[in-house]
Parts: sequence; structure tokens; C-alpha cells
Amino acid sequence: MAKVKQMLELSAQARNTLSGSSENWMNFLKTASRVYKYQFPDQLMIFMQRPDAVACADFNTWNRRMNRSIRAGAKGIALIASQNGVPHVQYVFDVSDTVPRANSRGLKLWSLENEHMSAVLKSLEQYSDSSDLFSRIIAASEQIAADYWINNRNQIINSVENSFLEEYDEITLKGHFCNLVAISTQYSVLSRCGLQPDRYFSQEDFSLYEWNTSDAINILGTAVSNSSNLLLRQIERTIINFEREKER
Repeated sequence: MAKVKQMLELSAQARNTLSGSSENWMNFLKTASRVYKYQFPDQLMIFMQRPDAVACADFNTWNRRMNRSIRAGAKGIALIASQNGVPHVQYVFDVSDTVPRANSRGLKLWSLENEHMSAVLKSLEQYSDSSDLFSRIIAASEQIAADYWINNRNQIINSVENSFLEEYDEITLKGHFCNLVAISTQYSVLSRCGLQPDRYFSQEDFSLYEWNTSDAINILGTAVSNSSNLLLRQIERTIINFEREKER
């Protein structure tokens, strides 16, 4: 239980770290963009322990499915899981913690190349008829953020109690929430796609000081994580399908 307590304290510290600094939030988004298939609480723990992580999985996945060995002395990344409502610690390892065996499965992480642009643009055409990818990512993230508000309105409003956002009327809160979710999703997606988000955004774009409670930062982080996951999985599927068609 001592380890569980330590990790719960680290999780609480992480939320304070994010709400207290735009720079920390941007750095978190870069980490989260690489481990986008994890949920926000796990992304947060990975960021605090291994911000440069690229691809994480548990011991059995690396050992049995990927047939890769964990390096001797490798330190796992502790995540907080729950079983029957009781928290416990489980570990994942980054690919840098592993070594291939003779018959290991190949580990190929997708990347956005020029040859993929047309297919990726088409996959996002439901959000915008713009001819450039950046504009379609902006339109997609704004639509997803607005939909998230509609589907989770009451939970979002309740989550900001006791925060600096508490006195905001609903319209103002909605504007703040949707804007921050949208631009954070844009930053994350651009980062994972190798499109240099720091060319388009600065620390002044990410003001999180009002999200100063655990509940508030958690609802914001969850929204950004889910929104980024939705877009990045769509882009990933498009690229993988493109590559499969090319190999036929």
C-alpha cells in the first residue's frame, strides 16, 4: 500500500503541475500525443515518470505478443489501476526498455509522410472542405470539443466547483472549455503528426490557472485525451490502410 500511496500523491502532484504552468501543459501534450491510446490518468503518470516515452505496453505484451525482452535493470512506469474499487499499481515499459529477440515482431510506428496527405485530408473531409490539413485539424478539433460539451455538460459544470471557474456563467464556461480543448487537441495532433505545433502556438494560448482543482483539470485532461485519441486513431487507420494498399 505504501507504493499505491506514493503513486496517488504523484498523480495529485501531476495535476497541480499542469494547472500551474502553460509550459508544463504543452510538454504534457507532447508526451500524451505519443501515448494517445492511454487514458488521461495514465498519460499523466507516464508524463511524470517518463516524458520522453514513445510506445508503452505491459510486460506480457512485450514478452509474449511482441517477443521482446525487458532490459535488465529497466525501471517500469507505474500506473494506478483499480480492481473492485481498490487501487493498485501496475507497470508498463517503454519500447526503449526492451530489446528484440531473433524472431521478434516488427515494431513500426506510423508517421505522416507527404504521400499520405491526400488520403488523410479525405478522411477528415466531414469536418471541413478546406484544402489544407492544418485547417481540417482545426475544424475537426473544434467540432469534437463542441460535441464533448453537449454530451458531458452537467459533468463539466459540476467539475469546476471550488475552482476559479466556479463563478462563470454557463456560456462563458462553455467558451473557455471548448476553446482550450480544441487548441490542446490541435497541439497534440500536430505534435504526433510531426507538424511542429510550436510554430502555431505559444504559452500564451494555454492559460490553465483557472483550472486549479483536481476535478477541473481532470475533466479538461479527459476531454483533450479523448478528442486527440479520436482524431489520431482516424489518421492512424488512414495511413495504415494506405500502406497496405501500396504493398498489394
